[in-house]
Order: sequence, then C-alpha cells, then structure tokens
Amino acid sequence: MNNKIDQYSLRAKDKSLLAHGAIKMVRPQQDEALLHEFRVNQLELKMENQALRDQLKVSQLEMEMQSVALRSADFSLRESRDRYVDLYDFVPDGYLTLNRDGLIDEINLTGAVLLGVERDKLRTRRFATFVAAEDQDRWHLHFSNVLKHDDTKICELELLVGDGGRLYVQMDCLRLSVAGQTPFVRIMVTNITKRKAAEQQQRDLTAHLHTVREDEKASIAREIHDELGGTMTALKIQIHQLKTDLSLNANSIIFLGQVESMSQLINSAAGITRNIISDLRPAVLDDLGLLAAIEWQAGQFHKLTGIEYLVNCIGDKGNLDNLHSIALFRILQEALTNVTRHSGASRVEIEFHHGNEDVMLSVSDNGRGMAQDRAANSVSYGMLGMKERVEQLGGTIRFDVPPGGGVCLMVIFSLPAKDRSTGWKV
Repeated sequence: MNNKIDQYSLRAKDKSLLAHGAIKMVRPQQDEALLHEFRVNQLELKMENQALRDQLKVSQLEMEMQSVALRSADFSLRESRDRYVDLYDFVPDGYLTLNRDGLIDEINLTGAVLLGVERDKLRTRRFATFVAAEDQDRWHLHFSNVLKHDDTKICELELLVGDGGRLYVQMDCLRLSVAGQTPFVRIMVTNITKRKAAEQQQRDLTAHLHTVREDEKASIAREIHDELGGTMTALKIQIHQLKTDLSLNANSIIFLGQVESMSQLINSAAGITRNIISDLRPAVLDDLGLLAAIEWQAGQFHKLTGIEYLVNCIGDKGNLDNLHSIALFRILQEALTNVTRHSGASRVEIEFHHGNEDVMLSVSDNGRGMAQDRAANSVSYGMLGMKERVEQLGGTIRFDVPPGGGVCLMVIFSLPAKDRSTGWKV
C-alpha cells in the first residue's frame, strides 16, 4: 500500500518538475518576442515623431511665408490707403457725404477749406446753413429730387463761407444705397467763382458791345434822317418846281415824263431811306415807347407776310428803360423773323405786360412747331442771340411747344428796385 503511494507521489513529482521546466523554456521565447515588438513600436514612434517634427517644420515655414505675405499685403494696403486718403483729401474739388436729413457725415480737406470751417466741426452740421438765402428753396428742391432718383443731378449755388465771403459752386449729387443702411448722397463740390466772374465779364462786355452797336445804329439813323432825308426833301421840292415851270412852257412839255420818272425814283429812294432808318432804330421806339413800337412792328410784319396778328397788352406802366426796351424789341423782331422763315403759321399773338416788379413779352404762333428737345436745347444763331440778350439783363427765356402746335416764346425781366413803382401814399 505504501509502495503504491510512493509510486504515485514520485510520478506527480516528476510531472511537476517537467511542467516547471517547460515554463522555464517558454518564458525566454515570450520575452524575446515582447522585446522585439517593443523595439519595433519604439522605432515606429521615432519615425512618427520625426514625421511630425518634419511636418511641423513645414507648417512653421508655411506660416512664416504666409506671415511675410500678410505683412507685405498689409504694407501695400496701408500704402494704397494713404494714397487714397491723399487723393481724397487734396483733390481740387470738395467731396462730402450727406445723410438723408442733409447733415454732413464725411467731407475731405478741400471741401472743408472751401467752406472755411475745420473738418472736425463740420460733421453732423446741416449743409443748408452754408447756402445763400436766395438759393435756399432751389437747394431744398434739388436735394429732395436727388433722393428720389439714381442718376447724377447737377445744380449751381452760391455758398456763404466761414470768413463771411461768398463763392459759386457746382454741385454734382448722386444718391447711393447700401444694403441695411438708409440712402445717402455723395456730392462733388467744384468752385466755379472764377468761371462765373469770367462769364459775367463776358456778359458785361457783350452788353456793352450791344449798347455801342445800338448807339451807333441810332446815330447812323439820325444822320441818315437829318442829312439824306433833308436832301431828299430838297430834291422833291426842286422836282415839283421844275414840273411847274415845264408845264408853263409848251416847248418843254416833252420833258415832263422824264421829270415825273425822276420824282418817282426820289420817292422810292425816300421810302428805302425810311426803311433803313426803321431797321437801324425805329423812331417810334424812342418817341412813343415799347408798346407802340411793338404794335408798329406787328403791323409791318403783317404788311410784309400777310400773317394775321394780335397784340394783347395786359398792363403797361410805361417809362421802361432803354436797355430793356431795346432788348425786348430786338427779341420781338427775331421771333417774328423765325415765324416768317420756319413756322408756316397763319396767325401770331403777341402779349406784353409791364408791371411794378417785372416786364413780360410772349410771342406765340399756330405753325408747325418744333421738337421739344430742340426747343430746350436750341442751337440756331437767332435763338442763341435771344438767349444772350436775356441773360445779359438777368432775365429768363423759354421756348415752349404747346399741345395744340406752334411755338411760344416767353421772356421775363425782373426790374431793378429803382424802376419799380412804389405806389401812392395817402
């Protein structure tokens, strides 16, 4: 029994020893595999770290290049901005932005210099405060019109600047809209004071030339009337005396026909002389005034053309000064000439009004008329001459095309205060 137990014990001991030896044999193999795997993993990590370091260097290099590009772009942008600011501030014209209420939001240095006020003090100031009193209504109407349209609107105004002076400007106004914002108006202000002064000098010179020419015409008309008219009268008297003498002598009767022919030639020359005098300066204009000269000219027009006419005088204060009288009379002559040449009219209506504050002359016909754009932008010398005469005296002239056809010319002069009637004091 004991022998069997010992045998079993020895066998178990042998098995245990065998198992322990197998474990000792397996572990070195596992450790070697783990070590190899660890080394492989460590190598892969080194490679990944190196790749990350390389990628990081590339990224850093790219960032540095981008930073350089950004710094260069920022520098260029600053240069461009500085050039724009210089261009905006120092251009010859003023630039400003008004909000829809007419308040100044932005203005360049030139604009501030034009207005004579420091730029910082101009922001949020109402632009209308710089507009002369006589142009206030026109400015408000113009600004309201700009806000309603998308195209550029132009007007000329007189401004009151900071030092108490005045200057004339041209305003080029454009409404702009940005999404999410209320519309605003960009304005370019051009100083046209020198141009206005030159235009006024030109008008004054032209007016002086017209005055000199009219004076010369009047002088020539008087000389023709006094010298040639007197000679014609003396010739007629002598011819009449000669006819009387020849009629008493039977031997000389054959010469009466020749004398009569001479008398007719003298009468014809006298008629031509009167026409020349009337064309140079109608005596009725100087002797009886403008209204009588208008009626006389309309009668002459009817005799020459057969066109019916009507002179309608709404009111005539009388004693209109020579400058306005001559200008209106010459405009009437030119208007009637245009009717004769171009209208094909059968009737002309002339309307005249001379009140305390203004004088008005209109000439309308029932002819074929003309295109509305030609009426607004006339380029004929006759119409340009009429416009020039009116502008010299500060008046207004219009060429309208009525719906019924024909053309209506209207001229209005505001009279100087010294020429206005003050009325009777009781």
